[in-house]
Amino acid sequence: MTSEKKFPLQQGDLDSLCGVYATINALSLATKDHGWPDKSADPIVKAERLFVHLVERIVLATDGNLFRATTEGLDPPDVVWLVDIAENYWNDGRRGFRTSANRLAFPPVKNEKMPNFYVIMNHLKKGGQVILAYGQGKDIEHYTVVLDVSDAGRTINLFDSYGIAEMTHTDGAFSIGNDKVTIMNAILI
Repeated sequence: MTSEKKFPLQQGDLDSLCGVYATINALSLATKDHGWPDKSADPIVKAERLFVHLVERIVLATDGNLFRATTEGLDPPDVVWLVDIAENYWNDGRRGFRTSANRLAFPPVKNEKMPNFYVIMNHLKKGGQVILAYGQGKDIEHYTVVLDVSDAGRTINLFDSYGIAEMTHTDGAFSIGNDKVTIMNAILI
């Protein structure tokens, strides 16, 4: 069997840590006006520190077994948990940036019961961020962050760790390229 993957490899080619990347990317967008807790480091160094902190918390929560999270990925409630941890890290024990309490906008749904496009649009217009958990089979396969939404074209532009640029919404269905999204969950932050 020949792999479709090509070198250079990128996040997601060999690991399933897109939930960690989506958490960091969403919070970096959500806090662009609030800043990072460590004012001394550049944004990439700060993101690296947050990544290490989140991985450490996963290791502690799994009694040192990072294998499942690395090879199988995280479930949507795990990503909500990571958002809470990242938020606490961001605020460094102080009152500060707080994400929305309405985390899981929808249970994972299949086919015709996808998250309402207008709920996502309205949440973004109010200054929130959205992490989408989606799959093109029967399970959640990837987490990505919504950058913005085009009203007219119904295009969801993504801020994605794997380089996926957009998701389209036509006739009530979501797709990436020519591939239909069959299961999705939206995490509002």
